[in-house]
Amino acid sequence: MKVMITGGTGFIGSNLAKGMVAGGHEVVAYDLNPTPARVVEIQDRIKVVRGDIRDTVKLFETIETHAISHIMHLAAYLPEAAIRKNPTLAIQINGEGTNNIFEAARIMGVERVVYASTDAVNPLGPKEDAPCSPTTLYGHLKRLNEVMGNHFHDEFGLDTIGLRFGMNYGVRGRQMAGELEREYASAVVLDVIEKVAVGDSVVIPFHESTSFHWVYANDNVRAMTLALSASKTEGRVFNVCGEEPYTLGDMATVLRNLLPAADIKFGNVPMPSTMKTAEALKMDCSAAYEELGYQPDYTLEQGLKAHVDQCAPR
Repeated sequence: MKVMITGGTGFIGSNLAKGMVAGGHEVVAYDLNPTPARVVEIQDRIKVVRGDIRDTVKLFETIETHAISHIMHLAAYLPEAAIRKNPTLAIQINGEGTNNIFEAARIMGVERVVYASTDAVNPLGPKEDAPCSPTTLYGHLKRLNEVMGNHFHDEFGLDTIGLRFGMNYGVRGRQMAGELEREYASAVVLDVIEKVAVGDSVVIPFHESTSFHWVYANDNVRAMTLALSASKTEGRVFNVCGEEPYTLGDMATVLRNLLPAADIKFGNVPMPSTMKTAEALKMDCSAAYEELGYQPDYTLEQGLKAHVDQCAPR
């Protein structure tokens, strides 16, 4: 498989690149602002292309030059605060940019496009076919991606699969090589984990009841790898769950159990992207189990421990 990963040196993309290389696949990381620190250990086994998903000429050129057979589309404009301040740019990148991926793949004969969606599309039920009511601009644009992915499949026969991820966490999150700090959920969690791992005190401004569907990075990699290589699927969009929804308070409890000296305090600000209780967040991932063969390997405790172990001083 010759895979182009857009956002290929980002947090999720770099973890996938490592997993795909380990599986013997050829990888092209297509990234507007490459972060070499995240892929340094595989730098001799992947190709990094500096490119913009708004640049259709560069997309076509990259797909043709590297004989790309599959695309994993992860590039996006975040966080929500930035999207609210610059909605036009968000539409250009998250909306038109994703459409460019579908169009380039269709014209160039790419076998399959897997793209990152999100639970921020706010499904009003646990299954993928439940009506959606996004509460953020990011969620609305991701919902548009799903609509267009389905359209390219139904109208043009392009094999598209969307993966609705929850809150991603894991290693490679902070190797940003000069990137701006990002005020979104995974960045907050990564900051907490990495600080308590070295004995620093942490004050989380958000209320401890703030809930997420946590998905550890290694489980994300498994889901994406399975989606890229699966036989033709009935479903076009799949929920990708972790074990259960958990709150920030649950995370703090686990970290205190792992590191009894961990000093974690909370404020009362609700996390902007999350307006549901843990119970209401529950996603039915049976379709991904049945069609993709995906099941999460990591509980919250196992994922946080793996992260802490890799952040601890050596």
